[in-house]
Amino acid sequence: MAAGLVTPSRDNKSVMESRSLRFAAAARTLGDAARRAGYVAPTFRSPPKIAGRTRTIRRHRSGGATVSLVVKSRPWFAVLSDMIEGFVAVNRTGDAAADLVMGERLRDVLWDAVEVIDLGADTQPRRKRGAKPDAGTSHLNVVPTAA
Repeated sequence: MAAGLVTPSRDNKSVMESRSLRFAAAARTLGDAARRAGYVAPTFRSPPKIAGRTRTIRRHRSGGATVSLVVKSRPWFAVLSDMIEGFVAVNRTGDAAADLVMGERLRDVLWDAVEVIDLGADTQPRRKRGAKPDAGTSHLNVVPTAA
């Protein structure tokens, strides 16, 4: 047995599945938010087909694109950041000034979309210590839905 092993090997599969499920959920959440805001949503896969690359983009003749990322053994914020930058890259038009504005707007839309579910932000305002919750509030994080 390796020194310092904390997680039994039988649990490694559930950790990997959890990471994969989180990646898929983030891709759906980001894609929905981008489409609602009028942007193109790429598809995602992991890992990239090119060995040694952390992220790649493959453009399709149909106009779509696939963003491939390494998810395993990377900080979750790095994965999310690469996903969001993939959306920005796919939506570039070639007009530098327009792309600058588009990138800023799209990043704002996408970070807002993942903040609640992926960054652990509460959807309810914080209460003072000892204050009772309002009726109908929940301790669960809630994903906002389209109106």
